[in-house]
Parts: sequence; C-alpha cells; structure tokens
Amino acid sequence: MGSKFFTRAVGRDSAASHSDQSGSITRHLNWRNITISRKLLVQSFITIFLYLAASVVIGFLLVDLIKDIHKIKLQEEQAVQITEVGSLIRSKDIRIADYITFLRSEDQQEYRQLRNQLNEQIQTISTGTDKEAAAIIKQIDKNNQQIDTLFIDTVVPSVVRGDMAIYTEARLQISSLRNKNVELLERLKAEVQETSNQMILLAEQHIRTVIITMAAVVFIVSMISAGMAVMIARSLKQGLNQVVQVSNRIAEGDLTNQEIHYQGKDEIGQLTNAVNKMNQKMKEMVSHIQHTSLQVSAQSSFLHQHSHDVQQSSEQIAATMEQLSASSQEQTGFSQNINAIVGDFHQDIDRADGKGRELAASSRQVLLATKAGSQSMKETTSQMAGVYSIFEGAVHKMTNLDKSSRDISHLVEVIKGIASQTNLLALNASIEAARAGTAGKGFAVVAEEVRKLANQVDSSIAEITRMISTIQTDASDVSVSLTEGFQQVLAGKQKSQQTEASFNHIQEEMEAMASAIQSISKTIRQLSINSKDINDSMEKIAGVTNQFSIGFEQASAAIHDQKQEINGVSDSAATLADYSQQLDQAVARFTV
Repeated sequence: MGSKFFTRAVGRDSAASHSDQSGSITRHLNWRNITISRKLLVQSFITIFLYLAASVVIGFLLVDLIKDIHKIKLQEEQAVQITEVGSLIRSKDIRIADYITFLRSEDQQEYRQLRNQLNEQIQTISTGTDKEAAAIIKQIDKNNQQIDTLFIDTVVPSVVRGDMAIYTEARLQISSLRNKNVELLERLKAEVQETSNQMILLAEQHIRTVIITMAAVVFIVSMISAGMAVMIARSLKQGLNQVVQVSNRIAEGDLTNQEIHYQGKDEIGQLTNAVNKMNQKMKEMVSHIQHTSLQVSAQSSFLHQHSHDVQQSSEQIAATMEQLSASSQEQTGFSQNINAIVGDFHQDIDRADGKGRELAASSRQVLLATKAGSQSMKETTSQMAGVYSIFEGAVHKMTNLDKSSRDISHLVEVIKGIASQTNLLALNASIEAARAGTAGKGFAVVAEEVRKLANQVDSSIAEITRMISTIQTDASDVSVSLTEGFQQVLAGKQKSQQTEASFNHIQEEMEAMASAIQSISKTIRQLSINSKDINDSMEKIAGVTNQFSIGFEQASAAIHDQKQEINGVSDSAATLADYSQQLDQAVARFTV
C-alpha cells in the first residue's frame, strides 16, 4: 500500500512539476537571458521543491508507519489483556476450590472481586475486535456467566448444606467451562498474535519503503541538481572559451578577430559584448596611430629635405655676403684713396677721373650683388615660411597622436574595470557554488577558470598600459622636440624677415651710393671748378661706405645665426623621424 502510494505520488508530483516548470520557462523566460545568480537560484528552488515534495511523500509513509506501530501496540496490549483474562479465570477457579475446601467467606468475597475484574477485562478486550474475535469473546463471557451462576446458585448453597454430591457435580461443570474458556483464550491469543505478526511485517515493509523512497529521492534530486549544474557549467564554459581565446589573441597583438556571437544577456553576454567592443576600438585606434605615424614620418622627411635646401641657400647667402663684405672693404679703401686724391686733385685730376670711373663700375657690381642677395633672402624667407607651415602641421599631428594615446589609456581603464568585474563575478560564482554544495563543484571549477581569466586580463592590461605609457612618453618627447623646433623655425623666420628688411635697406643705400658715384664722376670732371663740392661729396661717400660696411657685418651675423637655426631644425626633423620609427615599431606588434 505504501509503495503504491509513493509511486503514484512521486509520478504525479514529478510529472506535474516537470511539465509546469518546462512550460513556464519556455513561455516566459529565455534561459540565456537569465543572470548566473538567478540560474543558481532556479536550480536551488527546483532542488528545494523536489526535496519538499519528497518530504511530503515520506511524511505520508511515516504516518502510515506510525499507524501500523500503533496497531501493533494495541495488539500487544490486547494480548496482555487476554493473558490477564486467563489469569483471572484461573484465580476464580482457585477461589471456588478453596471455598469448597475451607468454606471461608473471604474466598467468596475475593471471588466476587475477581468476577467484577474479569467482566471489566472482557468488556475491554471486546472493544475494536473483528467478528471472529468478538464471537470468541462472547462465548468466553457466556461460559464465565455460567460459572458464576453455578458457583453462586449451586456450589455455595450445597457447600453450606454439606451436600457433597451436588457441589461435586457443579465443580465438574465449572472445571469443564474453565477448560473451554482457556482453550478459547488460547485461540483468541493465537489470532491476536498472528494479527500482530502481520502488522509487524507490514510495518517492516513500510520501513523498507521509506528507506527506498528516501534513497530514491536523494538519488533523483541529486541527479537533477547535477544535471542542472552540468547544463549551467556547460553553457558558461562554451561562452567563456570564446572570450578566453579572443582575449589571448588580443594580448598577443592579433586584432583580426571575428566578432563573438553569444545569444544571451547574462554576465557572459555582457562580457562578450565588452570584449567585442574592446577589440573593435583597439583596432580603430591602432589603425589611426599607424596612419598618423606614416604621416609624421612623411612630414619629417619633407621637413628634413626643406631644412637641407634652406641650409644650402643660407650657405650661398653667406658666401655672397662674404663677397659683399670684401667689396665693402675694397670700397672703403677706394674712399680713402679718393680722399687722398682729393687732397692732391689739383696735381692728378686725370688720375682721379679714372678712379671715379672705376668706382662707378664697382658700385654697379655691388648693386648687382646686392640685388642678387636681396632676391636670395626673399627665397630664403619663402622657404622659411614653408618650413614654418610644415612644423605647424607636424605639431598639430603630434597633438592628435597624443590625444589618441590618451584615448587608448581611457580604453585600457575600461578594460581594467571589466576585468575587475569579471574577477568579482568569479568570486560571487565561487560563493554561490560553495552554497550549492556537492552539486556546485563543477560550477566552482568554471568560476575558478573565470577568475584565472580575469587575472590574465589584468596581466595583459598591465602590459598594454606599459606599452601605452612608452608610446605616450615617446609622443611627449616628439611633441617637445617639435615645439622647440617650431620655436626655432619661428625665430629663424623672424630673422629671415629682418635680414630681408636689411637687404632692402642695403639695396636702397646701394642705389643711393650708385647715384652718388655718378654724381662724383660728373663732379670729378668739374673738380677744378668746385673743389669744395668734391670734399662734401667725398664725405658723403665715406659715410655711406661706413654704413654699408656695418650693414654687411650685421647681415653676415644674421646669416650665421640663420644657418645655426636651420641646423637645429634639421636635427629636430631627424629626431622626429627616429621617434616616428619607434612609434611604428611599437604599433607593429598589433595585427589589424
């Protein structure tokens, strides 16, 4: 009875719970959209529900077992009562024999007490018995009533009268009735014992059923919990394996990863989306850095070439200025000679006229050289403007490069936060697995793998942070070098503009000097007429020559400074090219 009830109850509860849970999850939930903690809660709730259902079934079985034990106890009490009835019947018979032998009233009183006790005991054992036992008890009660009647109505009066034949006959009838009651009691006792044995066997069967049921419940619930744990661990392992593979490839510098497809919104889905975004962002930033590095390399090469051209032009200008300086010194000598000639112009007017013609020719050459120098300075100024524009573009690009590297640093911080959350997730999962007990051991292994993955991501982030720090340091050094070069180019540009202005002034002075020399040439022809005008003109020539010499010295110094600045620009361009090459090497380890 208990096993059938257990089979029906468990089958009914298992089928109902399985169909209800499957239908509810299918209709209302997408398993992969549930968070890991909720999955563990679902597993725990199902396990608890199954244990509760099994506990209810086992409770019913235990109730039946308690009822059987109670029935066994009643049967044992009934057997004891039957034994007491037999004892009372024998005690009554002994009192009858004692009364016949000793004729004592005490025996008669004790007999009445035993009679009352026996009647009560018979009424007690007749309660709750079956028909067969009730018939036996009824027959025993009937025989007992006959014994009481014979003793009271026959034996007592005959003993008092001394009628031995009558009480002897009555005594024989009483003995016969007593023996019948003893036989009936033995039958009743045997039936009670048989019923008790059956109840004991039934109780033992119920105990075995309870033990088997408990073992089956523990096994079934353990298998269901283990199956759910394996299912959860397998789903987590499939998602985490892809994330681990992609993260390892990213740590090795391979950014050519396909997007991870994970259908779900749990923690694994969030981690997958974060890794996909990280891979895409790093791919875009590395591509941008490579493109910017190529542009910086090209611009630095272009800047180096232009600085080399400007350096050659400066050398040409310096050579021209040296020639002009020599011409200026020669012109000063001519002026001194002219002054001497003016002192003796009366004696050597023809010779002064020839010197005047030579001076006019020299002034024309100086004027031509000055115009050429002015044109060269204009070209130098134009080239310096080009160098200025190139440096300005390089500084702007390095600013963009520094900004991109800072964006990478921000992304690294985001990755670091994800790794920290992953580590926290692994810790929470380990705690939940520990709470789940034996069923959560498989999930604890997966949680440990998640924690190891978070530690590997932390190591990769530290390496990436170190590389980004190196890139930022190199970019900062390049930016400082470009800024210093930019300042030098700006100063060179200003110097070139000042030199151009000086050349323009020199050209004006040379034109004035040429005009003065022409006047001198005309005046020489009239020296004999107006010597004072010649002296005045020579003083003007001396002043102009002095200014001319000073201007050439300043121009030479400016050209020398400009040459040094151009050398600095060339060195900065070479340094920029080296930094750009180092940046290319740092980014080359990433495959886009």
